[in-house]
Amino acid sequence: MSDDVAITLNNNLIMFNAYLLLSHSNDVYLQSGRRGTEKALQEPFLVRKMWESEIRPKKLRFMISEMDPSTSIRLGIRNVTTILWFVVTDTKATASLKRQARFIESLAQYHDGNVWDNTIIVTKGNVIHKGPREAAKEIARKIHEKKHGKIPTIATFSNIWKPLHFVDSWIEKLLTLLDIEKDLLVKTSDFKILLFESLEDTNVYAKRKFTSDKLNSHGVFKGSEPERILAKYESIMKEHLEHPISLSFKRVKCLRCPEETDPRLAVPNCHMETERIHGNKKYIHNGEIIPKHTGNLALYHPDSMEQYHPNSVELVHTGQPYGGETKKVMDNSAGAWTLRIVTIGLVNPTETEINAMRWDCCEKNIRSSGCTLVYRCCKKKPDDSGCLQRYKCCHAEASPGCNYRYDCCNQSSKSKGCEELYKICDHKVKDDPCFPVCEDCEEVMNSIGCREICHHCKKIQAESEGCVNTAHTWL
Repeated sequence: MSDDVAITLNNNLIMFNAYLLLSHSNDVYLQSGRRGTEKALQEPFLVRKMWESEIRPKKLRFMISEMDPSTSIRLGIRNVTTILWFVVTDTKATASLKRQARFIESLAQYHDGNVWDNTIIVTKGNVIHKGPREAAKEIARKIHEKKHGKIPTIATFSNIWKPLHFVDSWIEKLLTLLDIEKDLLVKTSDFKILLFESLEDTNVYAKRKFTSDKLNSHGVFKGSEPERILAKYESIMKEHLEHPISLSFKRVKCLRCPEETDPRLAVPNCHMETERIHGNKKYIHNGEIIPKHTGNLALYHPDSMEQYHPNSVELVHTGQPYGGETKKVMDNSAGAWTLRIVTIGLVNPTETEINAMRWDCCEKNIRSSGCTLVYRCCKKKPDDSGCLQRYKCCHAEASPGCNYRYDCCNQSSKSKGCEELYKICDHKVKDDPCFPVCEDCEEVMNSIGCREICHHCKKIQAESEGCVNTAHTWL
């Protein structure tokens, strides 16, 4: 146990040491040894109202975290010797009593032993009713069965031997002896306390002059004798020193809000189911950068034009013919003479004789082949230029082109692009971006979101406190 340590919360001094006090008004506070403890042990006074109020979770979390060895404050308190549960007596196990009992169990959630072995039920008054103890029994049994399985009862075993009625009595005694029907509060002490000074004059204890020992035996104590109250507490607490309650805490993270603490100390608010959204929109270029032509394909001739003759060459005479006069001469052929004889000379056949004609360009006979080589298409000599024009590449006289090229750079259709462009949007690298994406994950805006927000408050769950009273989802 560490030395006394004091901290101040809202101008209320709280002393940490051995005792954890729980009052009937649901106030939770810690007290140290004897300094300032007498009044608390006589009648619980308000130090921190936190169990049912809205500020309870945060205040309780702060107080308990002072004992948590994982925190930076590290007060050094690892165990609680005794829990004093202050109650107003009641004949029934009310919901309020069960809630307080459940809180006591939660304090020892990771404790190996039974928290009720170190608990004193302090009743304000001199009459003890069964309500608080029955409430604690019910809660203790439920939590014990949840951890270790259901506790068998005497009724369970009696039903097995029901046909043998004559053994019922000794079976019950045997099972009770073996502690089969276990009472988890068997070591829980009761302490009733009624201040003598609060009694009316008509009260029997006030009217009669009883000794302090007599009054104490009936649960009546004088405020002027605090040492008797302390002695009573200390006598009950002696056994508690042998098995103190270990204050173990686990720091876990909630999946749906920033809460990271022991689940018992968590605030009650968390977030609802999630929905996924994207962050702010930004614009980028879409696709990889590739070389690409920005212009269109156009026909062209890769070579220049030339002059040519569409026909082949031939020999011709370039001059004019001359000569060729005609005259009548006697026909000396056999046929002509035969005709003369038969007609006794009356018929004298003749024939036309032509003088030889010649070309004045070469003096050759008119029937001779040409003397000059010329093209048939234009009668030009071979040394002269062609009579028509055509493209050298394809020999076409007039056409838009025989090959394709891009008009942006005049490169052929098989060449790589002349500029670097984005594949999908066709923008240049230096152009303004055009494609909308999320600035956080750079995915398209209509894809599944990269942020989880609460469906109720529309805030990012990991960055904002819970918005509704709902259970946490712990890792």
